[in-house]
Amino acid sequence: MPPELEAAGGPYEPGSPARDVLELLVNRWTILIVNTLQPGPLRFSELRAASGLGAQVLTRTLRSLEENGLVSREVFAEVPPRVEYQLTDLGSTLCPVVHTIRDWAERHANDLAVARDRFRRKANKARP
Repeated sequence: MPPELEAAGGPYEPGSPARDVLELLVNRWTILIVNTLQPGPLRFSELRAASGLGAQVLTRTLRSLEENGLVSREVFAEVPPRVEYQLTDLGSTLCPVVHTIRDWAERHANDLAVARDRFRRKANKARP
């Protein structure tokens, strides 16, 4: 483990650089945007349509991903201006991780639905 991570007490400790990264990755929209950009660059409107995200949420998440070096933003000097977003080389390294999470979600979606249903039935029986 790099010394800066050891000094901070591990990846889950407040103030740890790795914790900041984990918080970025578990943002509810990061995985969706990385997956959507994997095939290649998209304009904002294309990315918005493909992801189903609102403009404000998409803008905020893209800025965070750009700030952290996972997404690049290129502005083309055209009228009207054209802006494209794409994964950086670093951002592309997330694709296998995203695929693993997506595969797990698809494989266990029914299991989670059954667990939620069981929980709700149990909670309803416990009500007076």
